[in-house]
Amino acid sequence: MFVLKAFAVHQLFTNNTVGVISPIGEISTKSMTFAREKGIYKSTISNEIALTTFTSSVDDAPIQLTTDIVDEVVTIVKYLYDKSINANGLVYRDEILQYLLSNYDAFAFNFNLGNIVTDGSYHIPEWISWESKNPVVGSGNIIKLWLSDPSFQQQYDGYEIVVIPPFEPLDNFFTPSSTVHTQLTQFTPSDTMDRIQAAKNNYPETIIRAETYDYIDPYVPANVYPTTWNLLIYGAAGNNIDIIQNALIDYVLANSTNSLANWTAIIPELFKRTEFMIVPNWIHYAIPNRTLEAGIYSPTTNPNSALALIDSVVKKYPLAHINANTEITFHPYKSLTLIAVGSPDNKNAAYKLTDVFPDYIPVSSTSNDFNRMSMNTQTWASLLAEMIVVAESMGQYTSIPANMSKTNRDGILYLVGRHNFINYLVAAKASI
Repeated sequence: MFVLKAFAVHQLFTNNTVGVISPIGEISTKSMTFAREKGIYKSTISNEIALTTFTSSVDDAPIQLTTDIVDEVVTIVKYLYDKSINANGLVYRDEILQYLLSNYDAFAFNFNLGNIVTDGSYHIPEWISWESKNPVVGSGNIIKLWLSDPSFQQQYDGYEIVVIPPFEPLDNFFTPSSTVHTQLTQFTPSDTMDRIQAAKNNYPETIIRAETYDYIDPYVPANVYPTTWNLLIYGAAGNNIDIIQNALIDYVLANSTNSLANWTAIIPELFKRTEFMIVPNWIHYAIPNRTLEAGIYSPTTNPNSALALIDSVVKKYPLAHINANTEITFHPYKSLTLIAVGSPDNKNAAYKLTDVFPDYIPVSSTSNDFNRMSMNTQTWASLLAEMIVVAESMGQYTSIPANMSKTNRDGILYLVGRHNFINYLVAAKASI
């Protein structure tokens, strides 16, 4: 299958004001980090339009675009830009789609458009997609072009992850624990930065992350040493706890002669999920929404209903585990009920929220009682408060704070926050 995902720049919209990127027709430095290898293409059809390709492949193998494909793309994109530039006011999706279907059906079909966005003067679809009839690319191809940088940053789903392990070769983890400890401490912070710079290979990254997991001596379990795995993430979609964990597991197994079972025995947290699922009861109101006034959620929940709700959302956990470890609490934000359960893989058998935060009380940070909780619990409670507000209105493409990420599990969208090496996943209201 041929897949093309690219951004179409138009020089008319370039904004050279320091720190300002036009929301139409200009691509930001951050967006340019979303792939290591990119193509830059122009066509004689328009000297003002340039294509930056982030994905250009056939059956996942990268390819260069042919002239006829570039011309096809620029022809269609030029129509959109010309329509925007020449329109006196708004442009309409239905009108654009009708024109595309009527005038470009000789070489393209199955057109679709994103929402109309504006820079205050011009209006244009945030993205356009279609299938090409070009016999070179074959049937079932995917072509998608973005024309708005904010939309591209939120919606581009491609990513690459480069792993920088604590040391190499990885099979040295199976030497005596004293040797492992020596190798884990061999690199100074300066050495680590040099290794990260070398791994970049002159490709600026979107995000750098460091994941820490404990190594446990299989013969003397009291010997526990932290291991740090650095990651270079290209593309915002890669900042996802499930994607990152899978990338680490794939890297380890691809660069080791030892089995998954052997690795799980010495670094269990890397291969198991240490997390809590938190499902707010978004659907149960005490005072419903009104036209000019937000509703208030109900703090009163039937235990059977709570178990039924979390079981319907958290589908991968065994029902017996959910029934035995689910806890119900509430949060002062709009009197919201929270239903929580830990993963069966959690370290130290911490399956209940009270196993980690026995002193949590549902009070506002402005309450005098807030300081009666431990500092650890206060920090987590502040994170939870921030996450609940975001999760209430979050969608798949909503911008979120930099200290959080998103993930999808079984069709449920979650907001993810991390505290003391444990992930907390709050189900988005839109998914419940």
